[in-house]
Amino acid sequence: MPPEGGGEDGSGRGGHGRASLTEMGYELAPLADRIISIIIDLLIVAVIGIVILIVAIPFSLLFRPLTFAADFSTDILVLSIIYFIVFEWNGRQTPGKKFSGIRTVDAGSLKAEDHTQMIIRNVLRIIDSFPGNLYIVGFIIALLTERRQRLGDILAGTLVVKGEPRMIRKEQ
Repeated sequence: MPPEGGGEDGSGRGGHGRASLTEMGYELAPLADRIISIIIDLLIVAVIGIVILIVAIPFSLLFRPLTFAADFSTDILVLSIIYFIVFEWNGRQTPGKKFSGIRTVDAGSLKAEDHTQMIIRNVLRIIDSFPGNLYIVGFIIALLTERRQRLGDILAGTLVVKGEPRMIRKEQ
């Protein structure tokens, strides 16, 4: 069954009168661009985490010395999810996505993802980022899916695309 919005590769006329990726000015985001994007974003999260760590170490070691490492690891995961949600909520792109020229869209309409989709796909980073925030699970799933979707994209109904959106005329 061809992907929504077009033919086998997402190009061509989609069913139900929907525009294709190509007609909307998009192509599926290459995995290399997605990898560059996530590396940039994780480096930013790491810097934020280091600043928080420097401030938090004295208090954490004083009040939670036995669970400090486990708590910090969980805190970084939560921080990264918050980072992605905040950037995508406000500007629809993280700094890494802006740099790479990619964006997330609804898989059916090819319009910007809605807030529910954005939260679903970013909370599912918990699974996609295994092991150790390396995104191996997400990368493998994206390699195995026709539209290069990680688990978060599949369950949220989104695609990551490259290009600038175009306005198209409604067919009569």
